[in-house]
Amino acid sequence: MVQNWKRKYENRDGDNDEGAAKEDEDETLTAVELEERERLLNEGFPHWSFPEYQRVVHVLAGGEAAVTDYAAIAAALGTEKTIGEVRDYVTSLMERGEQCIENFRRIEGRIQKAMA
Repeated sequence: MVQNWKRKYENRDGDNDEGAAKEDEDETLTAVELEERERLLNEGFPHWSFPEYQRVVHVLAGGEAAVTDYAAIAAALGTEKTIGEVRDYVTSLMERGEQCIENFRRIEGRIQKAMA
């Protein structure tokens, strides 16, 4: 079974096995949720890795390329990502980063400081 991305880091006592089983059951995705998860994964950036994300942030925060210089970012990545793929990724990162990435304001501040 696929577990929900939310994890509870509470200490579980062996005495409360029934409660722990109930929590696990509550976190299991329904068929509708599984379909939505697959759809969202396919719509997002499933072929982008964490090291590629780190490299994009490094390039932008280091001042190696402007946020809109997609060709330079693509070249700095050193992968086979097209300029269009890089454009879509960077645009989404800058628009939705705060919603999706913890402490994105700090990252965004570093990028803006490098652009100044």
